[in-house]
Amino acid sequence: MSKFSLTVNQKEIGFHVGVGFLGFFQSKHQVTLSEMVYNLEQYPFEWAPKMMYDSAVYRQERDDNTKKLSFSLDNLIDWLDLKGGIESIGLFNAKFREFLETHLPDQDTEDSKKK
Repeated sequence: MSKFSLTVNQKEIGFHVGVGFLGFFQSKHQVTLSEMVYNLEQYPFEWAPKMMYDSAVYRQERDDNTKKLSFSLDNLIDWLDLKGGIESIGLFNAKFREFLETHLPDQDTEDSKKK
């Protein structure tokens, strides 16, 4: 499932990492999917909070577009700085990777299986 929740600083935050989120994030930040994955791997402490925040924004808009999130990107970063917050980054990254591996399999892997 591309929807999930994590507890960050004792606040339950809903995320959505599906195809719609990918388009939302790519359009907002003008990056390709490859760049998203690369940046998340190379610069996790910059890109993970950005992706987490935008994923929460996207989920909120999907669930109830009459309400906005009650926190900012800076709030989320501050919460991630608290004890246990880094674990949330790891959990988010795992869910994001799980979505990619399930729905967007590596084409090189698929091609090599056919040979």
